Amino acid sequence: MRVITYWLSLGMIFMIPWESIVYIDSVGTASRIAGLAVAGFWVLTVLVTGSFRWLRAFHVAVMLFVLWNGISIAWSLDPEVTLRRTLTYLQLCGMVLILWDVYTTPASVRTALQVYVLGAFVTIGSILSVYLFGDEELRRYTATGLNHNSVALVLVLGMPVAWYLALFEEYRFQSYWLRLLNYAYIPGAFAGILLTGSRAAMLGILPLLLFVLVTLGKLKVYQRVLLLMLVTGSLIALIPIMPESTFDRVVASRSEAAGSSTANRFTIWYEGARIFADNPILGVGSAAFRSAAVETGKSAHNFALTLLAELGVVGFGLFMAVLGMAAYQVKSLPKPVAWFWLTVFLIWFVGALIHSWEHMKVTWLFLGLTMCTVAIYGRRTAGASGTELQVVRRRPALSARKDLPISPNKMSG
Repeated sequence: MRVITYWLSLGMIFMIPWESIVYIDSVGTASRIAGLAVAGFWVLTVLVTGSFRWLRAFHVAVMLFVLWNGISIAWSLDPEVTLRRTLTYLQLCGMVLILWDVYTTPASVRTALQVYVLGAFVTIGSILSVYLFGDEELRRYTATGLNHNSVALVLVLGMPVAWYLALFEEYRFQSYWLRLLNYAYIPGAFAGILLTGSRAAMLGILPLLLFVLVTLGKLKVYQRVLLLMLVTGSLIALIPIMPESTFDRVVASRSEAAGSSTANRFTIWYEGARIFADNPILGVGSAAFRSAAVETGKSAHNFALTLLAELGVVGFGLFMAVLGMAAYQVKSLPKPVAWFWLTVFLIWFVGALIHSWEHMKVTWLFLGLTMCTVAIYGRRTAGASGTELQVVRRRPALSARKDLPISPNKMSG
């Protein structure tokens, strides 16, 4: 049954990059529907098999964070939005637990990452469709039903994933065309980000460039030449067709940087600091920042300030514990794998300092997959030293199948 859950979850991951493109009234987005289906089948699987992978401190911290969001309804300035945000976090927590229980082999994590890139291609196609056939007067373009900055985050996080899958031997699929597709994703995502006009995403490309430079030695000389030709050719092809308005926004002039946009952002941050100072321990309630921001009425545009104002030092501390435990354990991974995940964290962190991305599905997807990767390499290290890491009880019929997303060295139940 976990095999079915695995394949259903891959469908959910494929939909995450373009979740709001397909929206059904009174039901929600396509990824939400897929997520509920996966969750329902996973719960049924756990009940039938009577097995569940032992949790780590990371997962306990995630559940405590969700619990604190729910408790904040008691003092929230807007209990209705707090309840909705709590339900969102509850679903995200469920996704993290499902990933942890199902993605137990390198092949399963690799497939999840590849499926994410394939889903991001759908997002790129939607952006290009809006650009080519939509309103010509638009200054910024996005995928149907999605926020500009959220779309840009989805695309920029996919760039180190695509590079990693295409480059490293262990994560290299047998298909030559799939590797080419991963390489092609990078200029495609760059074009999509340019069209969104997201400056946060453009800043997020900087860690990617560092990751590429560090790992470029893995390529042969002729491959580096071909890659340089691909990048150069892509830029030559993109620049003439890019609308001037997006360049004016992304490559902002010094006067614009000191203008109303930045001034408004500082005004919001100042008000956020005031909200936190008035409610330092408990905050004003999850997702209630807009209700408390009587002067601007806008979101905080900073994940730390959002959490401090809404959940106080307690909620902020719990989230930082989640983030810190995932980032800290990455250092124990082999260098190429560690570089990849650190790049993902840096890209997310750079963007989250300008936008509130703490409740986005893609954030928790990558947090969950990070811990799956850490556990996989930890188990390998334990196996190499002659110690079998027994963290889960599985039925022999499932665990004996090496082609399934279940590790073959589990205890039988």
